[in-house]
This record gives sequence, structure tokens and C-alpha cells, in this order.
Amino acid sequence: MTPIALAADIGGTHTRLALFSPHDRNDRSAAMTIVRQSELLNSDYPSLEAAITAFLPILEQREAIHHSALALAAPINSETVRVTLTNLSWVVERERLQQLLPHSENHLINDFEAQALGTLSLTASEHKALLPNQPAPAAEGVRVVIGPGTGLGQAYVYHDHQQQHIFATEGGHTDFAPLDNEQLALWQFLQPHYGHLSYERLLSGEGLQNIYRFYTGTPMGVTVATPAEISALAARPLIEAQRAVQLFCKIYGAFAGNVALSFRPAGGIWLTGGMSDKLADWIDQPAFSQSYLAKGRMEAVVAAIPLRRVLSQQIGLRGAMHWLVQHLSYRTSLL
Repeated sequence: MTPIALAADIGGTHTRLALFSPHDRNDRSAAMTIVRQSELLNSDYPSLEAAITAFLPILEQREAIHHSALALAAPINSETVRVTLTNLSWVVERERLQQLLPHSENHLINDFEAQALGTLSLTASEHKALLPNQPAPAAEGVRVVIGPGTGLGQAYVYHDHQQQHIFATEGGHTDFAPLDNEQLALWQFLQPHYGHLSYERLLSGEGLQNIYRFYTGTPMGVTVATPAEISALAARPLIEAQRAVQLFCKIYGAFAGNVALSFRPAGGIWLTGGMSDKLADWIDQPAFSQSYLAKGRMEAVVAAIPLRRVLSQQIGLRGAMHWLVQHLSYRTSLL
């Protein structure tokens, strides 16, 4: 009997789940079969266990699961037993998961590890080139995924001619470096509130709100429009919202260029995350790519690195599914 597996992509805002059958161990070329899938709003549930129970309300359904791969927005390693999510109040514990899924071998992975692996399954229609006349992303070598959403995630994957190796990083928490007087004024506005001012404080949903506060003169701690509302106001256009979105994209482009120089990934820089979706029309404009390329003597180096915006919102879920299939295949090869 083919085992039933559960994959989940738990972000700061949404949890996407899929119940599926991995390939038969005796036929690794067989495709995965998705039994059912769903997208849940995290604010509707007090815990991950409650969300999984809503997805699989019948005990027999949960008992039928043999394996799970849960992609979480938090630092994780193979020995992690308890996880407090970075931008969500949920606490995930292996012991409680085992009680919920009693017959399952449960795996916790970083959400951007899943996103990085998910880029390998994208079709040509599921990503967009942001620079002209670039080479196609290499199938082997390094590729890096960065994505502003509830936070700012980053991971990379490389292929060593035999299998993929995926590594999550905390690059979103590196120091924000202002590039001009306007960005310096933004730094001076935010730094007293945060102390350490990382890129995540600017390149995230909360980050767009922070930049909007800066332009509207709204004190920190005072409620402002949501990221979706700011994006809609920018399209009207309301000048403060438009300036906030434009500066967000300039900082995002510069950050992506920094990552490109750090990794020089032949497999490309891949942009994901909820904010990349919300601000897609702005990211596709020249201001983003110009900021990405503005690396002085290294401009030609950055220009040669493929830059792609991911169009699929299922990339993390697909990556979790493929992580589990790869894990099962590797383990079987040792038997």
C-alpha cells in the first residue's frame, strides 16, 4: 500500500497543506498524487495542531499518515524539538505533533528551505525574468531564494551532480545599510525604536508600514494602513503611499544585489514571498532592477546573475512535498 503523507507550508499569515501519496519506493519515477489540499488563515487558529485538525478532522485520517514534512518560519535543525515561530504566536513541539499524528514520522524544515527546493519544480510560466538578455538559470550549482512576507526569508540550494542540498539562512536579519540621505533619514526614524535595524524591519509587511509611517510622519506604535491598503493607495496614487512602495522596492533591489554578490549563484536569485506578490507591478518596474544593478565596479557581475520573480504561491508547499520525497528516496537507497 502506498503511504499517505502530509506536507505543510506554515508562513506568518497562511498555512498551506496537502495530503498526498509519494511515489512508490519501487518506482521512483512515479508522480506524486495529491489527495487534497487547502489554504488556511493562521489568525483563525490558536495553534498548528488546531489548523491540522481543521484540515483533517477525523482521527482515522490523521492515523493514516505515515510521513509529514512541515515547513516553518523559524530557525530549525535536525535536533529541534520545540519551535517558536518567528512572526507568529504558535509554538510547535514534536511531542504534540506525534500525539496528533501517531503513526507518522514527522520532519520539521525551514520554510525557505522548502521555497528553495520548490523553485526546482517551476515551469517556464511560473516565473518571470526581471532583466533582459540574461542566461537561463543553471540546473546545477547554487540558486538563492529571498522573500519578504510577514518576515524576510532567505535560503539557498545547490546540486552536487547527485542530489540537492538545501540550507536556510537568517540573511534577512543582516544590518540595513542606508544608501543615500533619504534612507539615512529612514534609519534615524526607525533605529531608536528597534535598536538593531535589520533589513527585515523594512522588507516585510511590517516594513512597508514602517516606511509609510516615515513618509506620513506617524509615530511608531500608532496603527497605520495594512500593506494591502498601502499598495492600493499607491495605485491611486496617494503620494505618501507611492513613495513608500517605491522606496521599499529600491531597498529590496539593493538587498537582492547584495545577495547576488555574496553567492554569485549561477542558478539565479529567485524572489518569492507575499510582498513580492502584492507589489509585483512595482517590482517589475525599472527602479527595482536599477537598484539591484547599482554595485559600482561589480555591476557587470550582478547583471550576469539570473534574476527571477516567482509567480506561483504554492512554491513552499511543493518544496515541502519534494523534500519529503527526496528524503524517502535517499533513505530507501540505503536499504
